[in-house]
Amino acid sequence: MKVRFSSAAHFELADAVGNYDGQQLGLADRFLSEVEAAVERIQDHPETWARISPRVQGYLALVG
Repeated sequence: MKVRFSSAAHFELADAVGNYDGQQLGLADRFLSEVEAAVERIQDHPETWARISPRVQGYLALVG
């Protein structure tokens, strides 16, 4: 399965990285690592995530 981000999602990701980068040293890198791990989980187990529409599946990340 190929995971693709919409242009809006790319913008939101870049914005989040910028915000985390300004909060604490290394936080943006940790965030990006989590996003990359989520993408890998989606690619490895695409049937796990709920289908939102014919071309979109959701992914719920639990942060704690």
